[in-house]
Amino acid sequence: MGASVDLILAAFRDAGAHVDALEPVTEALSAAYRIDETEKAGIAATIVDVVLPDDDHVHDHAET
Repeated sequence: MGASVDLILAAFRDAGAHVDALEPVTEALSAAYRIDETEKAGIAATIVDVVLPDDDHVHDHAET
């Protein structure tokens, strides 16, 4: 068991980390981040989506 990257990044952001701190990672991995905020049942949370560049690999997880 462990924490996913998006949850860790959201926790760092909520703790006060600046988004620019991710710049070296963004450049090294060719990744991008979408940061949004949400509220459910009166609880506010930060959402971080890690967006990887498109590739030609087909991800087919359909059951046969």
